[in-house]
Amino acid sequence: MAHAYDRITIAQLEYYAYHGVLQEEQRIGQRYTVTVSLDTDVSQAGQTDDVAHTVDYRGVVDDVTRIMTGAPVQLIETLAARIAQALLTRDRVQTATVAVTKVQPPFATLCSGATVTIVRSRS
Repeated sequence: MAHAYDRITIAQLEYYAYHGVLQEEQRIGQRYTVTVSLDTDVSQAGQTDDVAHTVDYRGVVDDVTRIMTGAPVQLIETLAARIAQALLTRDRVQTATVAVTKVQPPFATLCSGATVTIVRSRS
């Protein structure tokens, strides 16, 4: 019987970055949060207590940070896609779910955040 994948979630990473469609957003920046969930098999790690048998969280955070603090883009969809693509290059990751939230986007009404969530899998 095939093993169902397990999930590792790293929740609510916080960034101040300079992405957005509006020039003002790219000039003054704003807050973002990112949550990633990775489908993988952690059964061997659970038995061995060895980080070599799982996805190293530090590397995942490094990937997200590099993209979030890198060159500005207009869309949070672009950020989510780039993060998912980077995470799928890591050994053991089968599916990456990425949620990028623009905290308090520049709308004419109060809004706690606009979020794009994508799910990408290895081909």
